[in-house]
Amino acid sequence: MTTVETEAVPPTRRWVLAMRTSVALATGAILALLLNDATEFDLLVTVVAVLALLVAGVLWMVFAPIGCARYRRYGTVLLAPLVVLIGIGVAVAGIPDRVAWWLSESAMTEAAQGECDDADGGWVGVVRVSSIASQDGGCLFGIGDSLGGLAHFPADSRPPVHVPSAYRPVYTPFDGNWYRFSVDLHDGH
Repeated sequence: MTTVETEAVPPTRRWVLAMRTSVALATGAILALLLNDATEFDLLVTVVAVLALLVAGVLWMVFAPIGCARYRRYGTVLLAPLVVLIGIGVAVAGIPDRVAWWLSESAMTEAAQGECDDADGGWVGVVRVSSIASQDGGCLFGIGDSLGGLAHFPADSRPPVHVPSAYRPVYTPFDGNWYRFSVDLHDGH
């Protein structure tokens, strides 16, 4: 026996708008975070994307229970969390970095094999390079606002093995003649 209370009613426009807004905000924020992760573009982009994700989360937390209880719209309610979970999975799998490297490898190799003078950087491929410097026999590209990046060494040489200490880059293999490097500002005290 079915009663009126157990039957789903059509959702209101306000509920539909709120759910579409939460899905759109979540999707836009996740895409911005993934793009920013790949390009190392700007901290402000990350802050704005996280705020948009928080607004989407609040909208979802308010309207999702209504959608489940009153309108029986389970699929619509699951869209925003599904977008966020897929975005987290893509980020954890390192896909943005791999795609950025795939798109930028030839431009970075060309820049490394050219004159590797101390420079402020700019965009190399799709990656924002903060500095370019010749050091330890290779060409070091500082990426983003961090104290690390990628280094290219000629085919017949390898990076030196430094004991981790202050202001000395530590290299780890990345891809062929390319190495990731990081610089520690402390001497272990």
